[in-house]
Amino acid sequence: AIDAAMAKAAVESLALFVGTWLAMMLMAAILQAINSHKSDVLGYALGQEELERVIGKILMKPLAFHVSEKQAGLREAVNKFHERLTLSVVRFVCDAMPSTLMVIAVTGALAVIAPIAGAVTFAAFVVTVVVSVRALPESIRRQKCFLSAEQSAHGRTWDALAHVGVAKSCGNETHEARTFADAI
Repeated sequence: AIDAAMAKAAVESLALFVGTWLAMMLMAAILQAINSHKSDVLGYALGQEELERVIGKILMKPLAFHVSEKQAGLREAVNKFHERLTLSVVRFVCDAMPSTLMVIAVTGALAVIAPIAGAVTFAAFVVTVVVSVRALPESIRRQKCFLSAEQSAHGRTWDALAHVGVAKSCGNETHEARTFADAI
């Protein structure tokens, strides 16, 4: 009778654990969907506000700026800026922040349950953050170089396509194709 009672209690405990786990997974999925929707809305709204501000500043530039600046390159730069701003807001604020807070909460709970394991986990978290922060300037420098080259290539490409009639009338297609190949 004792064995049967223990087996029944084990099955009930397992069922309770599995049920609780499933409920938590469902809750996490629902909260993730809500967070994803809200972060998309927030990213879009902030991106639109910043895009309006940037375009307003570009419009206020003197005519010499608009004459010397390749319009396709400028358009590409504005579009990339808008995309990256929206993506960074969504990724950092809405995706990374909850994960970081979860890691801190779990580390705190682990420190209460097993102080040594909590300390090791916290140290690993701090090392990860320090290494990431130290690697950031070089990553940003490389990204700026890449984005500058990409913007230049896109600007040249769109300018060549926008003026294809002039290139064809002058018999300059080969030069434009070479310029495009060099840009890439």
